Amino acid sequence: MMNSQQSRWPLVVILACVVAMALSSLAANAADPIKIGVLAFRSKSQTLAQWQPLVIVLKQAMPEKDFTIEAFTLPELDAAVASRQLDFVFTNPAHYIKLNRQSGLSAPLATLIMNERGLPTSVFGGVIFSLASQKSISTLTDVKGKTIAAVSNDSLGGYQMETYALKQANIHLPKDAVMMLTAMPQDNVVQAVLTGRADVGFVRTGVLEALAREGQLDITKIKIINQQNLPHFPVVASTRLYPEWPLAAMSHVNEDVSRHVAAALFLLEENTNATAVMGIHGFTVPADYTPVIDLLRALRAPPFESAPTFTLYDVWLRYQWQVIIGFMAIALILLLSFRLQSIRRRLQLEHGAMQESEANLKAVFDAMPDALFELDLDGRYHAVKSPKDSLLAAPQKALIGKTVQDVLSQQSATMVMAALQEANETGHSQGKQLQLAVPLGLRWFELSVAKKTIDGQLPRFIVLSRDITERKRAEAYEKFRTHILELLVAGEALRKLLESVVLGVEALNPTTLCSILLLDAEGKRLSDAIAPSLPDFYNTAINGVEIGLSVGSCGTAAFTGETVIVEDIATHPYWVAYSALANRAGLQACWSQPVFASTGRVLGTFAIYYREKAAPTPADLALIEQCAQLVSLAIERKQAENNIKIAATTFDSQESLMVTDVNRVILRVNQSFSNITGYSAEEVIGQPSNMFRSGRQDEGFYKAMWENINRNGSWQGEVWNRRKNGEVYPGYLSISAVKNEQGFVTNYVSTLSDITESKAAADEIQSLAFYDPLTGLPNRRLLLDRLNQALVVSARSSKGGALLFLDLDHFKTLNDTLGHDIGDKLLQEVANRLLACVREGDTVARLGGDEFVVMLEDLSEKSIEAATQVEHIGHKILTALNQPYQLDIHEHHSTPSIGIALFSDHGETQEELLKHADIAMYQAKKAGRNTLRFFDPQMQTTINNRANLEGELRKALEREQFQLYYQIQVDDN
Repeated sequence: MMNSQQSRWPLVVILACVVAMALSSLAANAADPIKIGVLAFRSKSQTLAQWQPLVIVLKQAMPEKDFTIEAFTLPELDAAVASRQLDFVFTNPAHYIKLNRQSGLSAPLATLIMNERGLPTSVFGGVIFSLASQKSISTLTDVKGKTIAAVSNDSLGGYQMETYALKQANIHLPKDAVMMLTAMPQDNVVQAVLTGRADVGFVRTGVLEALAREGQLDITKIKIINQQNLPHFPVVASTRLYPEWPLAAMSHVNEDVSRHVAAALFLLEENTNATAVMGIHGFTVPADYTPVIDLLRALRAPPFESAPTFTLYDVWLRYQWQVIIGFMAIALILLLSFRLQSIRRRLQLEHGAMQESEANLKAVFDAMPDALFELDLDGRYHAVKSPKDSLLAAPQKALIGKTVQDVLSQQSATMVMAALQEANETGHSQGKQLQLAVPLGLRWFELSVAKKTIDGQLPRFIVLSRDITERKRAEAYEKFRTHILELLVAGEALRKLLESVVLGVEALNPTTLCSILLLDAEGKRLSDAIAPSLPDFYNTAINGVEIGLSVGSCGTAAFTGETVIVEDIATHPYWVAYSALANRAGLQACWSQPVFASTGRVLGTFAIYYREKAAPTPADLALIEQCAQLVSLAIERKQAENNIKIAATTFDSQESLMVTDVNRVILRVNQSFSNITGYSAEEVIGQPSNMFRSGRQDEGFYKAMWENINRNGSWQGEVWNRRKNGEVYPGYLSISAVKNEQGFVTNYVSTLSDITESKAAADEIQSLAFYDPLTGLPNRRLLLDRLNQALVVSARSSKGGALLFLDLDHFKTLNDTLGHDIGDKLLQEVANRLLACVREGDTVARLGGDEFVVMLEDLSEKSIEAATQVEHIGHKILTALNQPYQLDIHEHHSTPSIGIALFSDHGETQEELLKHADIAMYQAKKAGRNTLRFFDPQMQTTINNRANLEGELRKALEREQFQLYYQIQVDDN
């Protein structure tokens, strides 16, 4: 019962006005407020006045958020939930269960604790009443055949509880009575009974007492039917008691917001001013609503309308005596439970504020998915909560009373103490990372710390520890992969390159030992082991072993061309002949992945060893496959380079050969020449040697080439030639001058090698280093290079530019529901649409995940005009990305949030511009997503004002609202 004394009404009105003024003043700057819908079982005005102070409490707990509360009748609340107009719902338990099943409300976040006549209570019931003058109605059986007033058959306390009590007395509604449904508020029911329009009324507990306090009811004129004997319940009731109202979140609400709201509600009872105004005691951890579900099932009320194959009534008819005995036992248990509950409640009242705070803190801990700790400034553990002990440095109970120095390494303890000190000084600390040895192994954790202060006590700190190991591994692998690709581009020697791969993987996982084995020229034996961490005797023993089935993990993988996973070397049949060798080397597990050439030929193997038995995770299998691909790329690149070198030294006998006279007229060619160019000897003999030029290299190139030949007697390098069929191809050309005995040039001999494949391999490496492999867009490295050039050009020309930072809204939900393959298709389609929205000279890049950046150049020198140009392109992108996507069989709708940062000659750095655009993007998300925001708020305001002015001018033209006062007229001169 929402209790409120008449003397508090002025304070309630004042608070409501203050809140309304505050909300009005913030409306211009706030993002969409968080909306809480409350069921109004009294009048809407009373409901709003009672619960409006909750807005102030939540705003104080979450200053960055705005909140509003709206009161609804039952049908209105159903409609608001169905149309997703609300973020949180506060209603009776039966209505909550219905909405939970139909609309996907969350599990209850908190349960209401009422203040009934000064006593806290988290349960309520129903009241059956009539006029005291109604002599014919005294018991439940007297209700049969009478006219009963109730607000709605969906009301738990105002209909369903009473109906269930009557059903137990063998009176079945609405069949055995005449129902009068008055609709909310429940005051209407009382008026129907007082005026004689109804014989009996149903209301929830506390309504009659509230009306009496408000002077609207003489309680002596009312008779309570089936009044229950509830010594510790402060108001009259006709039914058993059920858990009080729950507060739950809609499915679209962020989990962090839900947890913060729950935490604020748990601490509400400490705010005695607010609870006094609202007439409540506070909120507690969610109650067990199973009794309400049982009631609804018994009544076959929504959402349990479907009839079961048998009912409790059927059970009663067949097992009456057993049920009676069972109920007697249950009654005894309930009696004992009520007795124990009474003792427990008395003990709780005797406990101090410290115990209540700790109970509230534990409730908050239980709602969190991450490891949570309560520490003091000395780093001593006072409370610990973790979903599993495997994420802790010691079991939860063992931590209590100890300090971080007792259980953590010195480095980790120092990091935790630094976070506590920062939180003590500023109120919070975020982002500090540390590595811990836990039962799962070495794991990375990120700390978020908040200071908790209670008057008269030393401060405590709530520490949230989030496992970020997988994120750190992904970052480390990306760094490792980029390093290997850079070595490839730099032309590092093959063995050094492969050794970098081995050492890099071992650094990613220090418990592993890695090996790369290459096949010999015949492809039959393992050789050239690159395994710096394995013993020399082991590498020597493996070198030269012939591949085949049961030749360890690597010999078998190279022979079959399939991944071989051996979790226990000592017992696996593949290792029978080599188990003693592995045991001597201290190896107990080995996973081996074949390394394939682009043609499908096996080049060798990449293997990971463990000194303990080990089974791979999906992430482990993906890692060894990715590493094998890197090894393949390195080997083929180096083989291509070697082929070019070999060709350069053997052109005279093996490669394309062409001989010309001193005037460069072709005299002779060989068969390799014809194979490469497509021309027969008869077609080219007598023709000038420049007939094969493609036009890609200008006259200056060939002039320098012949100057070098005339000066040094030879030249070699890459050229672009044209085949007979018109195809342009890259070749490695070597020209040597042939001189006679007098030293005069008589002929020129040239050899040519078609290097299309090696160039393609080099281009592939270049692409991997500078382009995103999924979308083909420039990656972060190439974007920064282009941005640096754009900044230089902008500073020189004064032309403007802009960065548009795009993030796809709710992309993680698509990945989690339809899978990463569908997510990848969406990213590829977004990339295509972005390219279609910009000019040819602009840059579209993908930074990773669902983040894209568009760089615009050559904008107006005037900032306002530049901003308008960018806004036009931004809306073009919004329109394009809002169109439906057909992803295989799924039609998907996606929206972006766009942040814009302008640049000209103001000296911003690359990272500053990216940071500005990122900040603006988060402002766009905060504004409701599917929109764009400029980093400069004044610029955003100016653009909005200009757009509004243009819109108003168009309307004025359409409505012919302009009046001509003066027009200049000139002649043709």
